[in-house]
Amino acid sequence: MIQHRPYDHKVDVYSFGIVLWELITGMLPFHNMTAVQAAFAVVNKGVRPVVPHDCLPALGAIMTRCWDANPDVRPSFTEVVEMLEVVETEIVRDFWLKQEMFWTICHSAKISRVPEYAQEN
Repeated sequence: MIQHRPYDHKVDVYSFGIVLWELITGMLPFHNMTAVQAAFAVVNKGVRPVVPHDCLPALGAIMTRCWDANPDVRPSFTEVVEMLEVVETEIVRDFWLKQEMFWTICHSAKISRVPEYAQEN
């Protein structure tokens, strides 16, 4: 698009990788750039968001595959779904480990009242 080359569904795969990054980080990528600067940096310099150090490696791998500079290397959405299904168990396990760690810390700190933000609705 920006380079006036034909494009296909792989641009959507790239976008999915970016949206996945946004969901994991809760941030906007390239927040310190204008849209034009970000587009130029992505297309001409290969700039990508930094995968957070605490991101599950499997999710980081999905993101980086989705936003590969070479569209031919990016997975199809069928492959993305398969990768997410494989990592689903790891995501659930990570969630429960973090919950267990939270409650262990609360217990060891003798916190008797759960903060409102941590309560289930």
